[in-house]
Amino acid sequence: MKKLTLFTLTVLLFSCGNTPETEATPTTESLAQGQQAPRNISVEEFNALLKEKPQAQILDVRSDEEFQSGYIAGAKNIDVMEDGFEAALSQLDKTKPVFVYCAAGGRSSKAVSILYKNGFTELYNLNGGMGAWNAAGLPVKK
Repeated sequence: MKKLTLFTLTVLLFSCGNTPETEATPTTESLAQGQQAPRNISVEEFNALLKEKPQAQILDVRSDEEFQSGYIAGAKNIDVMEDGFEAALSQLDKTKPVFVYCAAGGRSSKAVSILYKNGFTELYNLNGGMGAWNAAGLPVKK
């Protein structure tokens, strides 16, 4: 019985060690020249920074169906769950800020990690995704 308990605890310990949030938070040593660590930001800060950075690219990583139900003005839809996600990133400029969101924040965290690994220099992830955006009463395009 003790061996089974020890085994179970060991499995749980190792299965919790590498979450997408950990992957999306690089160390200073891992940053490429000019690359900033991705930031998870509130809906208020996301909206304010979008206004301050007119050159920003807005990336909606939800499915096409979700995108069609409403999106942030100016957003480009590239579904992070599709096989061609990384290839589609060539449509974006790595040197310009990228603001990323999904429905609630999980898929956008994954996307930000992929963008970071592909050399994008300035990344912002919307905490709470479109749910937070809608709750704040901010405008949505359809």
